Amino acid sequence: SFKEKTMERLALKKKGDWNYLPSLLMGALCGYGEKPYRIILSALLTILAFSILFFSFNTVERSGDPSYILRWYDYIYFSTITFTTVGYGDFVPRAQLICKLLSAIESFSGLFVTGLFIFTLARKYSAR
Repeated sequence: SFKEKTMERLALKKKGDWNYLPSLLMGALCGYGEKPYRIILSALLTILAFSILFFSFNTVERSGDPSYILRWYDYIYFSTITFTTVGYGDFVPRAQLICKLLSAIESFSGLFVTGLFIFTLARKYSAR
């Protein structure tokens, strides 16, 4: 249960064992498989954070029209499409390494969070 896992993590931290860090991450992201709403919140925050990074580094351009002036919602759209690994192709990362690296990191994060969400839902509803 959530309380047991939290106590285990605190005991590891008290002993100075660094193995408490993955437990801390799992507790924060999904409540040890018992709180799926946390994953949805972290997914939304990840999309928002990456859209800010894409804007800050000017990493996105419209496919076939590099002169198109992107608006704030274009960055959120690109971030959402990248996170969900849909990739329509209407917006693409620029050719620089940082642009492609940020997109790849967000895609991997999206795959991880989606898998974690499915795991959490399965765990939550199979226990009933």
